[in-house]
Amino acid sequence: MTASVPIAFENLEYLLGVLPVILIGWVLIHYGARRSLILSRIIIVSLLVIALAGPYNPVIVTEIDETPTITVLSDETDSMDIFESGTAQGIFDKLQDTTPAGMEKMRGLRSDIGDEILASSTGDDHIVVVSDGNNNFGSDLVETIDFVSDTGTVVYAVTRTPEKNDLSVEITGARTAVLGNENLVGVEIRQAKSNTTYKLSIEVDGNPRLSRTVTQTNSIKIEPFSCTFNSLGPHLITARISSGDDMRSG
Repeated sequence: MTASVPIAFENLEYLLGVLPVILIGWVLIHYGARRSLILSRIIIVSLLVIALAGPYNPVIVTEIDETPTITVLSDETDSMDIFESGTAQGIFDKLQDTTPAGMEKMRGLRSDIGDEILASSTGDDHIVVVSDGNNNFGSDLVETIDFVSDTGTVVYAVTRTPEKNDLSVEITGARTAVLGNENLVGVEIRQAKSNTTYKLSIEVDGNPRLSRTVTQTNSIKIEPFSCTFNSLGPHLITARISSGDDMRSG
């Protein structure tokens, strides 16, 4: 697509030289010089001055990439089991009918989304990421997207709604404790959906210390737990959750 703008001059000030040429010609004609001869000379000299001014016609050119390159990045790691399969393939099939498109897949336990975006980026292209966003290995996801955007790469994320629930539990807190003092830890339970009920069990060195039913309505819930160690050496705190709503239970 092109668009023209009015004529411009590299040396606009040279055009002022036309004024004295016209003035001199007018004086000569006034004092009896032949009009046709003077007018022709004025035109010739004026054209020379205009040529020295460097006229040009600037043209604004806008390039439109009518066939952008698109890469569909499909996350098929284990954490994606809770989502409907085939979404990335469906997107790729539709894109392939209208534009050059490629497809890359991630499999296994590691979700190195940032590294895969870096590997797929070629600059001035588009990457469609079909994932749960669980970037648990490799380059930081936010920093990676900022980096490739500087090269003209645009990254899109496809929002997914989980079909099944997936629960996980993790104990957070200090790895060391003072003998005889209360040791406070957090039992962090995560879920893919927004509502579940499960049984939480906590053991200290193999001895049951807590067992109760919990209803969780947020994606993350932290249960505080405290215990006191009265002997030196390693100790083990174990947290378990059991729920019929968890696709990985059993």
